[in-house]
Parts: sequence; C-alpha cells; structure tokens
Amino acid sequence: MDKQDNIKHVAIYLRKSRDEGEYDDVLSKHRDTLVAYAKAHNWTYILYEEIGSGESIAKRKKIKQLLAHVEDGLYDGVLVMDIDRLGRGNHDDWAEICKAFFCTDTFIITPQKIYDLSQEQDEMRFDFQAILAKMEYKMIKKRMRQGKVAGAKKGMWTNGSPPYPYIYNRATKQIEVDADKLKIYRAMLDKYLLGMSTQEISVWLNKRAVAPPYTGKRNKYGWSHVTVHRILISEIHLGYVIYGKSHKHRGTAQLIDKEAWIKVKGEHEPVKTQEEHDQIMARIAQNAIIPRKCRVGTLPLSGLLYCSKCGRRMQFKRRETKNGGYWTAMCVYTYPDGTKCDQVGRKLDDAFYKALYQKITKLDEQTLELVDEINEQYQELQALCEMKQKELAQTEQAIENLFELYEDGKMPKRRLSDRIAGHEKTKNELEAEIEKCKTALVSQVNLVTVEMVQKRINEFKALWLNATDPSEQNRAFRLLIDRIVYDREDDGLRLEVLYK
Repeated sequence: MDKQDNIKHVAIYLRKSRDEGEYDDVLSKHRDTLVAYAKAHNWTYILYEEIGSGESIAKRKKIKQLLAHVEDGLYDGVLVMDIDRLGRGNHDDWAEICKAFFCTDTFIITPQKIYDLSQEQDEMRFDFQAILAKMEYKMIKKRMRQGKVAGAKKGMWTNGSPPYPYIYNRATKQIEVDADKLKIYRAMLDKYLLGMSTQEISVWLNKRAVAPPYTGKRNKYGWSHVTVHRILISEIHLGYVIYGKSHKHRGTAQLIDKEAWIKVKGEHEPVKTQEEHDQIMARIAQNAIIPRKCRVGTLPLSGLLYCSKCGRRMQFKRRETKNGGYWTAMCVYTYPDGTKCDQVGRKLDDAFYKALYQKITKLDEQTLELVDEINEQYQELQALCEMKQKELAQTEQAIENLFELYEDGKMPKRRLSDRIAGHEKTKNELEAEIEKCKTALVSQVNLVTVEMVQKRINEFKALWLNATDPSEQNRAFRLLIDRIVYDREDDGLRLEVLYK
C-alpha cells in the first residue's frame, strides 16, 4: 500500500503576498482550487489563511501556528498552491519548515506533486524548488523597486502609507484627502502659524482624543511633538511625490543624499500653499533644535546638559535678586499627555562648575586602564568584522558562479542543489556573525584611546583657564564632552560625563 494512500486529514495553507493585487480575489481563487482538490481526494481539511511577505516566517502568525500543529502530528499533509507559498526566506526558515515535515512524516502537497521528505529524491526536488523560489523572490523585489521608481517619476504614489491627512485609494492607486482629517490638519497648521509650539499642539490633540496617524507601538502614547513636526514640514502636502530618501542594505536603513531623491509634482491634491510652507520652515529655523544662545555659546553648558529622567536637553533661566543675578539649569520637557518632567533644577554657581571641572579632569588610573582595554577589544572586533565580510563576499560570489555554471549547462540540478545548500548555510552563518560584530561595534563606537583622553583633558584645562567669557568656556567643554547627564535627588547631585 502506498504511503500516500494513508492521507486522510490535511491542512490547507493559503498565503497572499501584499504585492500581488487584490487580496481577497487571489485568496478566493486559491482557496477554491485547493478545497476542490481536497474534496476530490476525499480528504478532510482545516484552513490556514494569511496575507504577508514570504521573505521571513518570523512575522507570519499562521505559518508558525501551522508548523507547530504539524510538529504535533495533527495532519497527514499540508496542501499549498506552490512550494513558495510556504516561504521564500533564508536557509534558517527553510530548515525549520523541512524539520517540521521530515520529523513527522507529513506530506507537502501541491496540485502538481506530493512531496515526501523522507524520500531522498523528493527532498532534493524540494530543496531545489526552495532555491528557485528564493531566486524568484529576489527578482520580484528588483522589479518592484524598478516599478516604484518609474511610478514616482510619473508623479504616482509608491511609498506605502501616505502622511496625515491623506489616505490611499487602492482602486485608483492614488492618495486622496480625508475630509475629517483635513480639518484637524488645517487646525494644526493654523495653530502653529499663530504661535503654538509643536509640543502644545500634540497636547491639544491628545486631550481631544484625536486618533494619531499610526497605531500600535509606533504611537503608544498618542500624538508627540515629533509627529506634529514631521507632518508640518512634509512637502507631500505641497503636492509633491518624493521617493528614495533611504534604502535598506542587509536589513539596515541607510539615508540617501537629498540630491539623489526623486521629487516630482504628484497627482494628489495639495493641502497647504508654498507661502504657508515657507512660513513654517522660517519659524522652525528660528526655533532650531540647538537654541540661538547655545549656538553662540552664551552659557558654558549650552547644548551639553541633558536630563537623566526624560533624556531631553535642559534649558537655562536667568534669575534676578537684590544681590545680583544667577543662572539655573532646569528641565522643561512636557510628555505627550501634558505632564511635565519632575527633574529638579539647580543653581549654576561656582561650586557647581568646580565640581564639574574636577570630575572632568580627574580620571583615575583604573578608568584609564579600562578605556585602553576596551579600545583594544574594539580594534579586534573591527578586524574580525572585516574578515567575515570578505568571507561573505567570497561566498556570495561562489553562489553566483554556481548559477552561471548551471545556466550554461555545465552543472546538473542535483549537484547545483547540493553545492548551493552548503554555501547558503555558510552565508547565513557569516551574516549572523557579522550582525553580532556590528552590534558590538555600535555599542562601543564612541570609545577613545587613553592618549586621546589625556590630550583632550590637557587641552580642556588650557582653554578653561584662559577663557575670558562663557562662550570660550563652552568651546572648552565641547572639545572634550559629548554630553553631561544631570540628575538631582534628595541625596544630592549626580553628573555623568560622556566623552567624545
């Protein structure tokens, strides 16, 4: 009796990629085909459906649920339209899929073939189909990028979710103004031009329970001054389509120079005038992130003192008394819900600057030894990362060479599959090692050598002692320090100095 005759109960897995047109239509056609196939063979079935990219199974709830049920032995087989519906991801994804089916003797069923991974020939065919699926996915991504660039140059919207107050119309493939959101947007714009800050506008929106542009973790606390700021400065609202501000390389977003952006007049309706936009940008220039007093170094700690509780830059206020005036440092940050940071301010007197000076200039021997030791580790990590990247480049070139041999007819499928599997495993291991190295390097990116610290401390001392005004004192601090983290509690003042 053939093992396939024992198939009685199956799972039907349906996955629709977001880039394949109308979701419901495609899923419906696939569902009808697979259900009819199951009924024709008198199989009972359970449906698993989801919409998402096949690049990774990590964010696909249904496939993870299905694999868990396969491992529990709930099904004799899993019915899919094609192998690539299970996934088009990396070697680790395919290893997880294969393990689930192989260890439980569960069949992978398509309308064209039934795969039994316990059979060497079927396993080889399955592996080869997986490689082809991954290659096809890369080609699809490339064509999509090319299509987005071409569409953007024609003024079409190709950037995903549009900014507030626009919504995306799937039927016309254009963005349109949401009438209700437009009222909120115009109120935000008018309030800003009349003098309200982005922080005050965000509090105003949150108090009126206006739904933020995004949901979930991205806007956990509702509107923020950053969200308001980004909406106000967006040139999309002037009627432009902008594409290519960034791109991903090995999963990491990288910014693109503004000169290389694609910026053309779009087909959508503008919601602000150029005059309004210019007024917004002019006011933002006046209220730049580094205040004017900080830019000219009015105070010794301008732009350097940060609150430990909210992470924001602290501000300085001049107070006048009968005996003269003095400066105080304070945190004035307001959270999105309107509550203020509870950091306690302090008078910036001679005692404060003396304590700070001593902390900056007196690095004990143990600290200096630690700096030297960590920097040696940093250099070792750099060398290791460079070596792994060279190995990765060689592995990727080897894979390309194998496919060229196959396309030229100089290598059979079976040998190609075996060779590619080995190289893919090596490639994924190298990528994981490089990612670990990069993470470690990022955590140590601001480290300096002992010699650099000592040299800068000496330069700082010279500048500080010869400074004739607060501006020169500020320059002395900036030579050595990236920021000073301020915290004041009942038991006194704590300052953490972060060096450049």
